[in-house]
Amino acid sequence: MAPLDRFLQNLARIVARMLYRSVEVHDPDPSWATRPALLVANHFAGFADPALLLGILGKRPRFLAKATLWRSRPVGRLLDLGGAIPVHRAVDGSTAGNVDAFAACYEALARGEHVAIFPEGTTHDEAAMRRVKTGAARIALGARAVGVDVAVVPVGLHYEAKARIRSRAAVVFGHPIDLEGFDPDPRDREAVHRLTARIDERLRLVASDFPSWEDAARFGFAAAVALETETGDVRYVDEERLAGMLHRAPEPHRRQVLEVAAAARRVPAGRPRRRVPGLGTALLLVPFAVVGVAVNLLPYLVTRAVGLVKAAPVTLATVKVLVGLVAFVATWTVWAFLVAGRYGWRLGLPTLLLAPFYGLVAVWVVDRLAAAVARRSVPRDPAVVGAVTDALVARGRTR
Repeated sequence: MAPLDRFLQNLARIVARMLYRSVEVHDPDPSWATRPALLVANHFAGFADPALLLGILGKRPRFLAKATLWRSRPVGRLLDLGGAIPVHRAVDGSTAGNVDAFAACYEALARGEHVAIFPEGTTHDEAAMRRVKTGAARIALGARAVGVDVAVVPVGLHYEAKARIRSRAAVVFGHPIDLEGFDPDPRDREAVHRLTARIDERLRLVASDFPSWEDAARFGFAAAVALETETGDVRYVDEERLAGMLHRAPEPHRRQVLEVAAAARRVPAGRPRRRVPGLGTALLLVPFAVVGVAVNLLPYLVTRAVGLVKAAPVTLATVKVLVGLVAFVATWTVWAFLVAGRYGWRLGLPTLLLAPFYGLVAVWVVDRLAAAVARRSVPRDPAVVGAVTDALVARGRTR
């Protein structure tokens, strides 16, 4: 991996760890990671979506982004640094420049790289995905036409509360889409539309796609209740996957899940968690965590303040990542210069390198201590569990 790629990935991972309480990944078939791959993901959180993907992938993908973003010089430079490819949308004017964009995708895939696209074409705050556009299918077929064995991988990006700092996030990969039987010619409209429909179908299986946010909340609550354990631990990625399965269950089972979830109450169970992994280690690391809090508290508060601004959640999700990136890096740099000015760069440079490390220690310790005093808030309701079980059985029968 090139030094720049490694630096960008590590930076994305550090910032993501600061901004999200957890980032959980489900990938049932990771073999695609060793092949040229076209990643097709839903686009619910603006700039947070590519940042999240960059932080969890094994290599830096080439992201496709709308060309209008380059009108802002700072954003354009950031996109160039990340190797993004500009795409010209019809809604923004002429699409003639996309010939170069597609050629850049083919070249990157031919080199064994990954290309990432958000085929909805725009980011939004709706509970349901928007219709997938044809660009992803044209790139996949065009790559095959020039001899690239490309894997088309659907990727679902999930956010517990995308505008809020320290919420949970999850990334769900689907199985690569089989391209056999498709004419590898991006000019074949029938093949393009058939593959686009396949991508749309498979992406909705891994992404959040509900008729309304009320339905999303009720299916999510039912999933959390069904997955509840004795320790109260429910993995967010498992909760989101089960919620999607329940939504795709046949009627009347889907309606029954919604009804029992609406009737159930979120009542604290009244007892703390029994066991918190790593709690002893966390107590030993408290002195280091104190240093991490002192160094990183200001950028954390600045980023947290973003959530207080009155704006659309998708806008806040984007601003949260950009502000967090700038605030944390700027703070680490200032601390390094302050130490260097007093003690020289023999200590200033280690300060720059250790500031994010101490921040990560602080986050980990605080999370462990918070988990130790947390109380269960999703009691195991037999009615909800029964409705969920029936819905899953019915869904299995109708596949």
